[in-house]
Amino acid sequence: MTRLAPLAALVLAACAAGATTPAAPELDALRRRAAARPGDAQAWNRLAEAELLDAEGDPERTRETLDRALRLDPTRPMLHLLSGLEHQHHGRPADAAEAFVAALETPARAAEAARARNEDAAAQELAAAALEALAELAPRFPELAPRLSSYQNRWFCCK
Repeated sequence: MTRLAPLAALVLAACAAGATTPAAPELDALRRRAAARPGDAQAWNRLAEAELLDAEGDPERTRETLDRALRLDPTRPMLHLLSGLEHQHHGRPADAAEAFVAALETPARAAEAARARNEDAAAQELAAAALEALAELAPRFPELAPRLSSYQNRWFCCK
C-alpha cells in the first residue's frame, strides 16, 4: 500500500495513446455514457480507469465498475492492473496478486505482437508495474517467486 502512488504513476504512464485521467465534468459524462450503454466495453473500461485514478472518482463505485469492465472485456491487461491496485489499496493482497498475474498473462493480442517487435512501450510499462506490484506481494505468497522470474524473462529478456 505504501508504494501505491509510484505504481499509480506507472499506470498513468502505461495508459495507451496518451490517455489522461479525466476531469470531474468528464467523469460525470463517462458515468452517463456507461449507464446508457451497459454492454459497451470501451465505455466501462474508461469509467473504471477514471473511478480509480481520478481525484473525483468514487471509491464506492470503483470495485463494481472494475468488475463490470472486466466482465465485458477480460482481455485488457490495464483493467487487471487497475483491479490489482484497487485490491491492494483495500487490503486484499491475495486478490491483488491474482489480478497482477492476470495483467501479465492476458495481454491483448495487438499489444503482445507489438511488444514482441519491441514497439509498444505502453505494454512494457504495464508489465513493469505489474511485476513491481507482484514483487512487493511475493514475500506474503511464496508461490509467486518462481512466476516472477518467468514473467521477467517473458517481458524483458531476449527480445
